[in-house]
Amino acid sequence: ADTDTDTGIEPVPEDKRVIGYFPEWGVYDRDFHVWDIPAGNLTHINYAFATATLADGCGIHDEWAGLKKDGGNYYLLADLKADYPHIKTLISLGGWSLSAEFSDIALTAKTRSDFVSDCVDFMLTYDFDGIDVDWEYPISGGADGNTERPEDDENYTLLLQEFRDQLDAAGSGYLLTIAAPAGPSTIENIEAYEVSLVVDWINVMTYDFHGSWDSATGFNSPLYAATGSPFDTASNIDAAIQTYLAAGVPADQIVLGAPFYGRGYAGVDSTDDGLFQSFTGLPSGTWEEGVFDYSDLVDNYIGQSDWVRTFHEESMVPWLYSETEGVMISYDDDESVQAKLDYVLAEDLGGIMFWELSADDSADTLTTLMADALIP
Repeated sequence: ADTDTDTGIEPVPEDKRVIGYFPEWGVYDRDFHVWDIPAGNLTHINYAFATATLADGCGIHDEWAGLKKDGGNYYLLADLKADYPHIKTLISLGGWSLSAEFSDIALTAKTRSDFVSDCVDFMLTYDFDGIDVDWEYPISGGADGNTERPEDDENYTLLLQEFRDQLDAAGSGYLLTIAAPAGPSTIENIEAYEVSLVVDWINVMTYDFHGSWDSATGFNSPLYAATGSPFDTASNIDAAIQTYLAAGVPADQIVLGAPFYGRGYAGVDSTDDGLFQSFTGLPSGTWEEGVFDYSDLVDNYIGQSDWVRTFHEESMVPWLYSETEGVMISYDDDESVQAKLDYVLAEDLGGIMFWELSADDSADTLTTLMADALIP
């Protein structure tokens, strides 16, 4: 952006996106509802998730939450857009738990066409502004039981082209995006450049680089590699984003992903405050073992008891360690999110996406930070 010569201050960009995922199940134990969404801090809301099956096409995963409870999330989102006309909503298909049949769906021209037709009808029926495809993951599987084929990469591109064609036929301005992998072994299983020619933008899931599946503690969402890390140098945000750029994806089509949660490890030695150390299990998290909402960390961990916060100057993320508990937690806070925003601006990326809306603190600290940086 050009500098304002009167003030010397660079104006905020006009073309960046701040995208929050709304978890359908948030209306239950999390007690997070559509009316709790800080809509002024967002440009887009991705509703997670609709089902994707060969037999039934695109469907509502939880009919009570989607259509009935408190008036139904789908209808409440339509009302929210009336109050915040700048907001666009997308229905997200699949996700980690609902991606089992994408390989079958994408296999033939007929299965692609039938599925997409049903999804477009679904989008129009419930007043969404677009479709976000979250196939986790082509070729490399994902959750146990997912169908996978060597030709998934090509078929994914064909599926997205079918989406593009039918969305364009339905009217102008309907959005098509994907949630895309960030790990080196999963990025190679999509045709990144070809996909970029079809979709409006790519939400890169630049988190879950390390967790319970590893042999040592590590960072959930490091911006850069760390000296002395036992992990490969490609498991970080910069490496993932640069891979997409090198593939020919335009910078303004790349949306960087940020987690509003941390990953924890139990049975961790105090060496280096628990960083890159072996662990024996997972601590109790906010809603599941080893996973902590940012709000939970703010309320119950940061600054409490003997929990020590350290910021890693290379990877640009913090972590917590309690010697008493023997627990290390890698997470993101305002300092690391600001570093990610600075990266978005420095690389002139298309914006930032985060998982997920219910996990921010009561002051909406992280979404406000994003809005201040990217939304005019």
